[in-house]
Amino acid sequence: MDTNSIITAIDGEIARLQEARALLSRITTTTAPKKAPAPAKQIAKRKLSAAARKRIADAQKKRWAAVKAAKAKESAPAKNASRGAPAKKAGAKPKKAPTKAKKSPPEKAAKKAPAVKPKKAPAEKASPAPTEAIPA
Repeated sequence: MDTNSIITAIDGEIARLQEARALLSRITTTTAPKKAPAPAKQIAKRKLSAAARKRIADAQKKRWAAVKAAKAKESAPAKNASRGAPAKKAGAKPKKAPTKAKKSPPEKAAKKAPAVKPKKAPAEKASPAPTEAIPA
């Protein structure tokens, strides 16, 4: 086989492949056009006005006041009932009889005290040394 005949055969094959590619590209473009992706929407950050923040804070304070009042109501009857006889809570441990407090010498008291370092007074800023003119 001659080199020229091989080149013409390759050129013929390339021409057929290009025709096939053109046919396929027309089919795909007519049946399924590509859509551009939708732009991402920016969600704006919600901002509360000062008045709205105050209303929310007041409502929360009111809720906590109600919770505290309910706890106070629960404990109030138990305190009033304890005048005659002590009220026992379920699962409560019996209290030990009070013991006489022991006095300890000052050395032991110093050892028991928490080790807290005293705060240092703020150091005064050192003023720059006066510069004297040195005679030359």
